[in-house]
Amino acid sequence: MSMVSSVSLAEKMGLPHKQIKKQITANKVPCIAAGMTQHDGGKLQRQVIVDEEVFMNKLASNAKTTAKKKSTGKKKG
Repeated sequence: MSMVSSVSLAEKMGLPHKQIKKQITANKVPCIAAGMTQHDGGKLQRQVIVDEEVFMNKLASNAKTTAKKKSTGKKKG
């Protein structure tokens, strides 16, 4: 069990802290509140602590393809 902060996950993954928090919420990753931080653009944001392995597993299990459906050529309207 390796507990890490949302800020360190953001830095490790090269994503904004706000996006990491959004993924934690969307994937229902258990977390512990750890205060406030000024990470992205100097704005105060809530920082949380999560189990890195649980976060990565939930992220991987909810991954989807980004392929778009082929257009039929028909226009709406």
